[in-house]
Amino acid sequence: MKIVKLIITCLFFMFLVSSGFSQGYINNGASTVISSGTYLVVDGNFVNNTNVANGNVNLDGTIKVNGNWINNASAGGVLSNVDNDGTVLFNGTTTFSGTSTAPFDFENLSVAPSSTVTINANVPVTVNTNIANSGTINVKSIAAGNGSLLVKGVISGSGLYKVDRYLSASKWHLVSSPITNALSGVFLNIYLKSYNEATNTFGALITPTTIPMPVGQGFSVWTNAANEIRTFSGTVNNGTVTPAVQLTGAAGIGTGWNLIGNPYPSAIDWNAASGWTKTGIANSVYVWNNNQYATFINGSATNGGSRYIAMEQGFFVQTTSASANISMNNNVRVHNTVGYLKTDEEEPADILRVKVNMGVNSDEAVIAIRDNGSDIFNFETDAVKLPGSITSPQMHTIKTDNSQLAISALTQVENVVGKYVYIDFAETGIHQLLYTHTLTGTSIPRLFDTKTLTVVEPNSPYSFQAIIGESSARFQFIESLPMSIDNSQINSNLTVWESNNNLFIVCANDEIIKQVCIYSVEGNLVSKGVQSSYDISHLSKAMYLVKVITNKQIVTKKIIRK
Repeated sequence: MKIVKLIITCLFFMFLVSSGFSQGYINNGASTVISSGTYLVVDGNFVNNTNVANGNVNLDGTIKVNGNWINNASAGGVLSNVDNDGTVLFNGTTTFSGTSTAPFDFENLSVAPSSTVTINANVPVTVNTNIANSGTINVKSIAAGNGSLLVKGVISGSGLYKVDRYLSASKWHLVSSPITNALSGVFLNIYLKSYNEATNTFGALITPTTIPMPVGQGFSVWTNAANEIRTFSGTVNNGTVTPAVQLTGAAGIGTGWNLIGNPYPSAIDWNAASGWTKTGIANSVYVWNNNQYATFINGSATNGGSRYIAMEQGFFVQTTSASANISMNNNVRVHNTVGYLKTDEEEPADILRVKVNMGVNSDEAVIAIRDNGSDIFNFETDAVKLPGSITSPQMHTIKTDNSQLAISALTQVENVVGKYVYIDFAETGIHQLLYTHTLTGTSIPRLFDTKTLTVVEPNSPYSFQAIIGESSARFQFIESLPMSIDNSQINSNLTVWESNNNLFIVCANDEIIKQVCIYSVEGNLVSKGVQSSYDISHLSKAMYLVKVITNKQIVTKKIIRK
């Protein structure tokens, strides 16, 4: 019975070669076969509304569409089991749109002369073999996202591609051209700069309109007081692209910074399994995101960094040798809604993240626990801290070689204890700090505010007063548990421990500390107060007794200052 139905379907569409679909084509779940040599004409819209797995069109022939291409499928696909004979020809004015999250897949896509195809924002279009454009293809970009055109095969035809780039008002953006022969005139009347690796600075403003924008090179653009949409017009880049990179002088944290860019009208994956050649290139990638650099390395990110880099997005890489080179091909291309700097990636395991914000300005630092981590800077595991806007707080950690890092890899959690999270404050006022982690087990370090002598617990927002110019070494990681006290003395309602030259007292929320006295083993009073934290760096290494009087109890604890 199935064979009979298939034959009838094929004959039905062969009959339609002469008449076509004058009112369009709507698939609500049927399985349709258009065999080789068959030519189906759709004078209206081609709509796919299927919600069943086998609701698709098996295309070995040609579909000629004179209207829109709309994909609302929640299951199945528009085209399936296609081979290199299947072609969709667009003849007229066509817009790609729909609610489906699956890519709009084509084996071959053709645009007739004087015809226009528009790929709306957040619409992913894949062409597996050949795209023959004799008309115009528009790839749109708006605040909510970008269209995406991913070509895995060959581009042919003399048609025009117009690729938009949405730019937010009054901000710097890192951009890159998606076409083969772009000129600076794309950014007429707004500010455009290139980057100089040798001087480690952005150059002068580019005002002429005929300065080439080489494929794969990044530029910085400042917009005016209104949002902008600028359009690149020409032939889109495809296949292998090799951005020019260099290293002037010896490799180090402050050298080798090259601003390159995504050259395709689709996103790319920095962690793609194939398609990249990275010789003498650090593992980290940096993209400007509002007032900070978004950083990504080995699954860890700060400030919205991601493995996915949006179409036309400029980004920094760091070279580590004089013979460094980097290239990419179509295998790194993906459909991803990363947009201009946001990520929905799941937080990786075994990281500690500290974020500080003052109003809308913020910064982050990450420590990752990795087997290949170390106490000194490593291009493969650590990401350098690139300074952000002077209006934002700047945060970093430091390794033993004094390298300032946005993302730091250490071998074990114990190595975190004693390290500082350094913050250079841009404003005087109330700041908020949030410390989170994805660690497992019980040895979870705490942060300690060395100025207010306050323990900062994970996942608990901490508000504090900061002053411009104060010491950046304010917050220090301390032990999570009372590691140096006599555990037999631990009371469930009150705990005393020493870590990194500080004494800590933690009691129940409804308990108030009335007095704390610290005695030497000889019975001499060496310190007295009512705080929950004490700097005891002045005390010699020995055993001490700590007497704590609260509104509910009197407890004596023993600590060993090591």
